[in-house]
Amino acid sequence: MDSWYFYSIFATICFGIASAVHKIPAARGQNFFVASVWSVVVPFVLSLIFFWKSIFHASGALLLISAGWALFFSISRYLYFEIFRHADLNFVTPFTATIQLILTTIVGLLFFQDKISFHQGIGIVLAIAITLAFIKKKAGFSYSPLVARFILVVTVSSIAYKIFQKMGSTGYDLGAFIIYQFAFASLFLILLFIIAHRNEVGLWRGHLSGSGAKVGVFMGIMSFTGGYAYNYALSVGPFSLVNGINSLYILVTIALGYFLYKEELTLKKILLILLAIVAIILIRLD
Repeated sequence: MDSWYFYSIFATICFGIASAVHKIPAARGQNFFVASVWSVVVPFVLSLIFFWKSIFHASGALLLISAGWALFFSISRYLYFEIFRHADLNFVTPFTATIQLILTTIVGLLFFQDKISFHQGIGIVLAIAITLAFIKKKAGFSYSPLVARFILVVTVSSIAYKIFQKMGSTGYDLGAFIIYQFAFASLFLILLFIIAHRNEVGLWRGHLSGSGAKVGVFMGIMSFTGGYAYNYALSVGPFSLVNGINSLYILVTIALGYFLYKEELTLKKILLILLAIVAIILIRLD
Protein backbone atom coordinates (compact mmCIF):
# COMPACT_ATOMS: atom_id res chain seq x y z
CA MET A 1 0.00 0.00 0.00
CA ASP A 2 1.03 3.60 -0.55
CA SER A 3 2.56 5.44 2.37
CA TRP A 4 -0.25 8.03 2.36
CA TYR A 5 -2.66 5.30 3.47
CA PHE A 6 -0.77 4.56 6.68
CA TYR A 7 -0.29 8.25 7.43
CA SER A 8 -4.03 8.75 6.90
CA ILE A 9 -4.86 6.01 9.39
CA PHE A 10 -2.47 7.46 11.98
CA ALA A 11 -3.98 10.94 11.50
CA THR A 12 -7.45 9.44 11.87
CA ILE A 13 -6.57 7.95 15.26
CA CYS A 14 -5.06 11.23 16.49
CA PHE A 15 -8.03 13.29 15.31
CA GLY A 16 -10.49 10.81 16.85
CA ILE A 17 -8.80 11.11 20.23
CA ALA A 18 -8.66 14.91 19.96
CA SER A 19 -12.33 15.06 18.96
CA ALA A 20 -13.36 13.06 22.03
CA VAL A 21 -11.27 15.26 24.33
CA HIS A 22 -12.86 18.29 22.65
CA LYS A 23 -15.91 17.91 24.88
CA ILE A 24 -14.06 17.91 28.22
CA PRO A 25 -14.18 21.72 28.69
CA ALA A 26 -17.96 21.71 28.17
CA ALA A 27 -18.47 18.63 30.35
CA ARG A 28 -16.36 20.00 33.22
CA GLY A 29 -17.11 23.69 32.90
CA GLN A 30 -13.60 24.59 31.79
CA ASN A 31 -12.56 27.69 29.87
CA PHE A 32 -12.72 26.67 26.20
CA PHE A 33 -11.08 29.91 25.06
CA VAL A 34 -8.00 28.75 26.98
CA ALA A 35 -8.24 25.24 25.57
CA SER A 36 -8.49 26.69 22.06
CA VAL A 37 -5.35 28.79 22.52
CA TRP A 38 -3.19 25.96 23.83
CA SER A 39 -4.49 23.55 21.19
CA VAL A 40 -2.74 25.62 18.49
CA VAL A 41 0.12 27.24 20.41
CA VAL A 42 1.52 23.82 21.37
CA PRO A 43 1.72 22.52 17.77
CA PHE A 44 3.20 25.87 16.70
CA VAL A 45 6.01 25.49 19.25
CA LEU A 46 6.53 21.84 18.31
CA SER A 47 6.66 22.73 14.61
CA LEU A 48 9.37 25.32 15.33
CA ILE A 49 11.36 22.66 17.21
CA PHE A 50 11.08 19.98 14.54
CA PHE A 51 10.99 22.07 11.35
CA TRP A 52 12.99 25.19 12.25
CA LYS A 53 15.12 24.83 9.13
CA SER A 54 12.01 25.40 7.03
CA ILE A 55 11.03 28.69 8.62
CA PHE A 56 12.66 30.72 5.85
CA HIS A 57 11.10 28.63 3.04
CA ALA A 58 8.13 30.95 2.91
CA SER A 59 6.55 32.95 0.12
CA GLY A 60 3.67 35.35 -0.12
CA ALA A 61 1.44 32.63 -1.52
CA LEU A 62 2.35 30.20 1.26
CA LEU A 63 1.57 32.83 3.90
CA LEU A 64 -1.82 33.56 2.32
CA ILE A 65 -2.70 29.87 2.13
CA SER A 66 -1.55 29.34 5.73
CA ALA A 67 -3.61 32.31 6.90
CA GLY A 68 -6.66 31.03 5.02
CA TRP A 69 -6.28 27.61 6.61
CA ALA A 70 -5.81 29.14 10.06
CA LEU A 71 -8.88 31.36 9.80
CA PHE A 72 -11.27 28.55 8.93
CA PHE A 73 -9.58 26.06 11.26
CA SER A 74 -9.84 28.53 14.16
CA ILE A 75 -13.54 29.01 13.50
CA SER A 76 -14.10 25.24 13.49
CA ARG A 77 -12.01 24.64 16.59
CA TYR A 78 -13.80 27.26 18.67
CA LEU A 79 -17.32 26.39 17.48
CA TYR A 80 -16.83 22.69 18.22
CA PHE A 81 -16.20 23.64 21.85
CA GLU A 82 -19.43 25.64 21.77
CA ILE A 83 -21.42 22.88 20.05
CA PHE A 84 -20.46 20.30 22.67
CA ARG A 85 -22.15 22.46 25.30
CA HIS A 86 -25.48 21.70 23.62
CA ALA A 87 -25.14 18.32 21.89
CA ASP A 88 -23.42 15.01 22.59
CA LEU A 89 -20.56 13.41 20.68
CA ASN A 90 -22.75 10.61 19.34
CA PHE A 91 -24.85 13.17 17.49
CA VAL A 92 -22.31 15.78 16.41
CA THR A 93 -19.54 13.43 15.30
CA PRO A 94 -21.34 11.12 12.82
CA PHE A 95 -23.55 13.95 11.59
CA THR A 96 -20.75 16.36 10.73
CA ALA A 97 -18.53 13.55 9.42
CA THR A 98 -21.23 12.41 7.00
CA ILE A 99 -21.92 15.91 5.64
CA GLN A 100 -18.22 16.67 5.28
CA LEU A 101 -17.69 13.34 3.54
CA ILE A 102 -20.27 14.22 0.92
CA LEU A 103 -18.78 17.66 0.34
CA THR A 104 -15.16 16.50 0.21
CA THR A 105 -16.17 13.88 -2.35
CA ILE A 106 -17.82 16.59 -4.47
CA VAL A 107 -14.75 18.82 -4.13
CA GLY A 108 -12.50 15.91 -5.11
CA LEU A 109 -14.59 15.24 -8.23
CA LEU A 110 -14.86 18.86 -9.33
CA PHE A 111 -11.45 20.28 -8.46
CA PHE A 112 -9.00 17.40 -8.01
CA GLN A 113 -10.16 15.10 -10.85
CA ASP A 114 -10.99 12.18 -8.54
CA LYS A 115 -12.82 9.27 -10.16
CA ILE A 116 -15.96 7.74 -8.62
CA SER A 117 -16.89 4.06 -8.78
CA PHE A 118 -20.29 2.39 -8.56
CA HIS A 119 -19.74 1.50 -4.89
CA GLN A 120 -18.76 5.06 -4.10
CA GLY A 121 -21.94 6.33 -5.76
CA ILE A 122 -24.02 4.04 -3.53
CA GLY A 123 -22.10 5.31 -0.51
CA ILE A 124 -22.82 8.93 -1.39
CA VAL A 125 -26.55 8.24 -1.75
CA LEU A 126 -26.55 6.41 1.59
CA ALA A 127 -24.65 9.24 3.25
CA ILE A 128 -27.21 11.77 1.96
CA ALA A 129 -30.07 9.62 3.29
CA ILE A 130 -28.39 9.45 6.71
CA THR A 131 -27.95 13.20 6.74
CA LEU A 132 -31.65 13.73 5.96
CA ALA A 133 -32.57 11.30 8.76
CA PHE A 134 -30.61 13.40 11.23
CA ILE A 135 -32.08 16.67 9.96
CA LYS A 136 -35.64 15.36 10.31
CA LYS A 137 -34.84 14.18 13.86
CA LYS A 138 -35.92 10.64 13.11
CA ALA A 139 -33.08 9.38 15.26
CA GLY A 140 -34.59 10.77 18.45
CA PHE A 141 -32.14 13.65 18.81
CA SER A 142 -33.21 16.96 20.30
CA TYR A 143 -31.20 20.00 19.29
CA SER A 144 -31.79 23.74 19.07
CA PRO A 145 -31.63 25.97 15.97
CA LEU A 146 -28.43 27.41 17.47
CA VAL A 147 -26.72 24.02 17.22
CA ALA A 148 -27.90 23.66 13.63
CA ARG A 149 -26.41 27.05 12.73
CA PHE A 150 -23.13 26.23 14.44
CA ILE A 151 -22.92 22.91 12.61
CA LEU A 152 -23.54 24.64 9.29
CA VAL A 153 -20.70 27.11 9.93
CA VAL A 154 -18.39 24.34 11.16
CA THR A 155 -19.12 22.26 8.06
CA VAL A 156 -18.34 25.10 5.65
CA SER A 157 -15.23 26.07 7.62
CA SER A 158 -13.99 22.47 7.75
CA ILE A 159 -14.29 22.00 3.99
CA ALA A 160 -12.57 25.34 3.40
CA TYR A 161 -9.56 24.62 5.60
CA LYS A 162 -9.17 21.15 4.09
CA ILE A 163 -8.94 22.70 0.63
CA PHE A 164 -6.34 25.19 1.88
CA GLN A 165 -4.52 22.27 3.53
CA LYS A 166 -4.35 20.37 0.26
CA MET A 167 -3.01 23.46 -1.50
CA GLY A 168 -0.37 24.13 1.16
CA SER A 169 0.80 20.55 1.54
CA THR A 170 1.26 19.86 -2.18
CA GLY A 171 2.76 23.05 -3.55
CA TYR A 172 5.14 24.21 -0.83
CA ASP A 173 7.69 23.10 1.75
CA LEU A 174 5.72 20.92 4.17
CA GLY A 175 7.63 22.00 7.27
CA ALA A 176 7.16 25.69 6.45
CA PHE A 177 3.45 25.20 5.85
CA ILE A 178 3.00 23.47 9.20
CA ILE A 179 4.86 26.25 11.02
CA TYR A 180 2.88 29.07 9.47
CA GLN A 181 -0.52 27.40 9.58
CA PHE A 182 -0.24 27.01 13.35
CA ALA A 183 1.41 30.43 13.70
CA PHE A 184 -1.63 32.14 12.17
CA ALA A 185 -4.04 29.88 14.07
CA SER A 186 -2.28 30.88 17.30
CA LEU A 187 -2.64 34.54 16.36
CA PHE A 188 -6.36 34.24 15.58
CA LEU A 189 -7.26 32.26 18.70
CA ILE A 190 -5.14 34.42 20.99
CA LEU A 191 -6.99 37.44 19.61
CA LEU A 192 -10.27 35.66 20.32
CA PHE A 193 -9.13 34.97 23.89
CA ILE A 194 -8.16 38.65 24.33
CA ILE A 195 -11.53 39.83 23.04
CA ALA A 196 -13.42 37.40 25.29
CA HIS A 197 -11.39 38.44 28.36
CA ARG A 198 -10.79 42.08 27.48
CA ASN A 199 -12.15 43.21 30.86
CA GLU A 200 -9.96 40.78 32.82
CA VAL A 201 -6.44 41.70 31.73
CA GLY A 202 -5.04 41.08 35.20
CA LEU A 203 -6.45 37.54 35.14
CA TRP A 204 -5.03 36.49 31.75
CA ARG A 205 -2.06 34.66 33.23
CA GLY A 206 -4.28 32.79 35.66
CA HIS A 207 -6.74 31.87 32.94
CA LEU A 208 -4.04 30.54 30.62
CA SER A 209 -2.63 28.29 33.34
CA GLY A 210 -6.02 27.28 34.73
CA SER A 211 -8.96 25.16 33.64
CA GLY A 212 -8.82 24.11 30.02
CA ALA A 213 -5.03 24.44 29.74
CA LYS A 214 -4.25 20.72 30.15
CA VAL A 215 -6.96 19.74 27.68
CA GLY A 216 -5.64 22.29 25.19
CA VAL A 217 -2.06 21.05 25.54
CA PHE A 218 -3.13 17.45 24.97
CA MET A 219 -5.22 18.45 21.96
CA GLY A 220 -2.25 20.43 20.67
CA ILE A 221 -0.02 17.36 20.78
CA MET A 222 -2.65 15.36 18.90
CA SER A 223 -3.07 18.21 16.41
CA PHE A 224 0.67 18.34 15.73
CA THR A 225 1.22 14.60 15.30
CA GLY A 226 -2.05 14.02 13.46
CA GLY A 227 -1.67 17.25 11.49
CA TYR A 228 1.76 16.29 10.19
CA ALA A 229 0.51 12.85 9.16
CA TYR A 230 -2.56 14.36 7.50
CA ASN A 231 -0.51 16.97 5.66
CA TYR A 232 1.92 14.34 4.42
CA ALA A 233 -0.94 12.10 3.27
CA LEU A 234 -2.49 15.01 1.35
CA SER A 235 0.87 15.87 -0.22
CA VAL A 236 1.17 12.44 -1.88
CA GLY A 237 -2.35 10.97 -1.84
CA PRO A 238 -5.76 11.71 -3.44
CA PHE A 239 -7.79 14.42 -1.69
CA SER A 240 -11.05 12.47 -1.48
CA LEU A 241 -9.47 9.18 -0.39
CA VAL A 242 -7.37 10.77 2.35
CA ASN A 243 -10.40 12.63 3.69
CA GLY A 244 -12.53 9.53 3.36
CA ILE A 245 -10.20 7.57 5.61
CA ASN A 246 -9.98 10.57 7.93
CA SER A 247 -13.78 10.51 8.30
CA LEU A 248 -13.45 7.22 10.16
CA TYR A 249 -12.21 9.16 13.17
CA ILE A 250 -15.84 8.90 14.34
CA LEU A 251 -15.14 5.30 15.41
CA VAL A 252 -12.48 6.46 17.87
CA THR A 253 -14.49 9.47 19.04
CA ILE A 254 -17.74 7.61 19.67
CA ALA A 255 -15.98 4.82 21.55
CA LEU A 256 -14.13 7.28 23.77
CA GLY A 257 -17.29 9.34 24.24
CA TYR A 258 -19.07 6.31 25.64
CA PHE A 259 -16.28 5.59 28.12
CA LEU A 260 -15.37 9.19 29.01
CA TYR A 261 -18.82 10.75 29.28
CA LYS A 262 -21.14 7.76 29.63
CA GLU A 263 -23.17 9.10 26.72
CA GLU A 264 -26.29 7.08 26.00
CA LEU A 265 -26.30 4.98 22.86
CA THR A 266 -29.88 4.34 21.80
CA LEU A 267 -30.64 1.69 19.19
CA LYS A 268 -31.56 4.34 16.64
CA LYS A 269 -28.31 6.21 17.27
CA ILE A 270 -26.29 3.01 16.90
CA LEU A 271 -28.03 2.13 13.63
CA LEU A 272 -27.42 5.56 12.10
CA ILE A 273 -23.81 5.55 13.28
CA LEU A 274 -23.31 2.12 11.69
CA LEU A 275 -24.92 3.32 8.48
CA ALA A 276 -22.63 6.37 8.50
CA ILE A 277 -19.63 4.06 8.80
CA VAL A 278 -20.94 1.88 5.97
CA ALA A 279 -21.37 4.97 3.79
CA ILE A 280 -17.81 6.07 4.51
CA ILE A 281 -16.45 2.64 3.64
CA LEU A 282 -18.49 2.36 0.44
CA ILE A 283 -17.34 5.75 -0.78
CA ARG A 284 -13.74 4.64 -0.35
CA LEU A 285 -14.07 1.30 -2.17
CA ASP A 286 -12.16 1.31 -5.44
